Amino acid sequence: MLTDPAAPTGVTADIGAHWLRAGRRQLQLDLPESSRTPARVAPLPEAPGRGVLAAMLAVSLDDIGDPSDSGAFLAAIHEALQGTDAPLTPPVVAGRRLHLAFADPLAAAIAAGRIGRAAGAETVRIAGHYGVAQRVDSPFGGSALLGAATGVAPDLLGSVPAGAIHVSETFATALHSRPDITAGETTYVGDLSTADGAVALYALSLRDR
Repeated sequence: MLTDPAAPTGVTADIGAHWLRAGRRQLQLDLPESSRTPARVAPLPEAPGRGVLAAMLAVSLDDIGDPSDSGAFLAAIHEALQGTDAPLTPPVVAGRRLHLAFADPLAAAIAAGRIGRAAGAETVRIAGHYGVAQRVDSPFGGSALLGAATGVAPDLLGSVPAGAIHVSETFATALHSRPDITAGETTYVGDLSTADGAVALYALSLRDR
């Protein structure tokens, strides 16, 4: 990985630190002094939000029966997630979708497994994506995630069969960088064509956690 020690910290630094925490080797190549020309690039304006790496889940509520059962199902999900890592932002229900986001892909994977078991039947469909989103303070309380990456998991839901958890390639890659991936595994299932191009999909299976 080519890095400049004088460069500010950011997403690249976060990825490098995540790689090292997984116990993998990292070789840093420093730029020579002659190539360090800070004035050659104009500074970018400050972004309105804070860029964060997020493991995002979309849970379909379409297959749980009568819409009046949604409240009971959401209560069961809330109970199932007790004791897991706290989400990055408050969970959101929009239409017939539940949206959650976690800082750690393993935490998101564990949450997905618990949600699937909380359904009590092989009907719930879950999709996941790992990417960079903008976290902004919400005037309604807490914070919210914005950006193109937040729409990937909901877009994947239409191809997920009942009782399955499908995640994008970036989610699967980040998950396998963890030393404790023995908690489960991912299996390639194919590519899905989207408006932004093909997305490689992986079926996620987890042992009880």
